[in-house]
Amino acid sequence: MVLLRGLAVASMALNLVACSSSSDRSEPGPSFKETVHPILAQSCSLTACHGSKESNLGIYIPSSPNDVHAALLTASPTARGAQFVVPGNPDASYLMMKIDGTQAQLAATCSGTCGAQMPLDLPALSDTERASIRAWILAGAKND
Repeated sequence: MVLLRGLAVASMALNLVACSSSSDRSEPGPSFKETVHPILAQSCSLTACHGSKESNLGIYIPSSPNDVHAALLTASPTARGAQFVVPGNPDASYLMMKIDGTQAQLAATCSGTCGAQMPLDLPALSDTERASIRAWILAGAKND
C-alpha cells in the first residue's frame, strides 16, 4: 500500500515537471495585432513613407492589420530574393535588416541601393520595439 502511494506521488511529480518544462519552451511571441502592428502603424505607415498605395517605397503598410501582415510575408521589390519577413528567422528578414540598419549586407541583390535604416526622418525604433518585432518573427510571425 505504501509502495503504491509512493509510486502515485512520484508519477504526479514527474507529470508536473514535464508539463512545466514543456510550457516554458513553447512560450508565444508578441501578438502581431496588439504589439507589432501598432509599432509599424506609428512609425511606418505615414503617407510620405509606406502609408500610400500609390507611393509606398516598395511596401504598402495600410491601416488594416491583416493587410499589413499579408504585405510583410511578400518579397521585397528592391532586394531581389529577400523576404520582408522570414517566419522564425529575424536575421534573414529584410524588415529587421532595415530596422537594424544592416540592409547593406544585401547590396549585391538590391536594385541600385538597399536604402537607409528605417524609419527614415523619424527617431529610430527603441530597443524594446525592435526586440518585440524580432521576437514576433522568431515565434513564427503569426497573424494573431
